[in-house]
Amino acid sequence: KVSWNSIRNEFMVVWQEKTTAGLLSKIGFKRIAANGSFPGSGYVRQVGFPGNPDITYNVATDQYLAVWSEVTPAHYINIYGARLNYLGDIQTQIFPISQQDDEQQFSSVTTNSQDLFMVTWQHNDIYSWGRDWDIYGKFLDVNGNQVGNQVWIAASFDDETHPDVAANGLSDQYLVVNQRNTSNGESIEARLYNGNGDQLNYVEISPGGFGDNHYPAVGTHLSGYFVTYQWQSWEPLSINDLYGRIWSPHGVFLPSVFR
Repeated sequence: KVSWNSIRNEFMVVWQEKTTAGLLSKIGFKRIAANGSFPGSGYVRQVGFPGNPDITYNVATDQYLAVWSEVTPAHYINIYGARLNYLGDIQTQIFPISQQDDEQQFSSVTTNSQDLFMVTWQHNDIYSWGRDWDIYGKFLDVNGNQVGNQVWIAASFDDETHPDVAANGLSDQYLVVNQRNTSNGESIEARLYNGNGDQLNYVEISPGGFGDNHYPAVGTHLSGYFVTYQWQSWEPLSINDLYGRIWSPHGVFLPSVFR
């Protein structure tokens, strides 16, 4: 994953590393200047079994927030975070974002570039009947402290997985997208939130049927949000295609679907 530092005109890239035995081992980072040079690199996390990192940059603090999932000694999978300065140095310490005795995976993070971060992840309550995957979220302040209550984003009897989130700093709104396993196949859905955690809108971006939708991603600009996803027909020997839709600043999806 990658984030752009608009003050220093460079990118910060984060990734997971595995051992030769295939075990998760580290979260690495590298700074990449706009001219293609590499000012520095290092590790955010080098112990435990960390994986699936994401990162965002907050221009108001000139800091990054990196998030990832990690297998705990009790064999749960929790979500952790760390604030990084532009050099990649951890500020204060690594902190838990979701530390329940459940499984939390595939965290995603965004910021309004002012005073809030939003973190989302897929959550499996191992003690509940059915044990399906849901999507949860939290807002954090610039110091990593939780703001308000945990947000229950998607929690039907279907599996909701692979969340991604993007923020519009001008409107202080956040679009969360995820994949949903329905009786008609895998669909993609989106929910719009304000900074208080109130849901403002819901849209099914691409329903299941005739094929499956996978791995949504979302980005933002002043003109709105752009959602992409993978689609594969149920026809034999079909291949994966990539599609996209634009969400206008007024919270309405434009009719065109890009392929």
